[in-house]
Amino acid sequence: MEIKTIGIIGCGRLAEIVVDGLMNGVLPNYRLIGTMSRTLSKAEYLANKANNFQNESFCKAYDSTTELLA
Repeated sequence: MEIKTIGIIGCGRLAEIVVDGLMNGVLPNYRLIGTMSRTLSKAEYLANKANNFQNESFCKAYDSTTELLA
């Protein structure tokens, strides 16, 4: 099955639930490639959490929607 990529805008509790779902196998055909938040440190936290699970640096943290979508 094809792997789909997703990005998260807003890194609050719901975003962390999505990342936890990726880590627990609830979303097996998805790969998180970017997180964006008004607070860059929150985006970096979720990106690092995803990268540690994925064992690769696919996910990057952004502080603007334009950068994430590019």
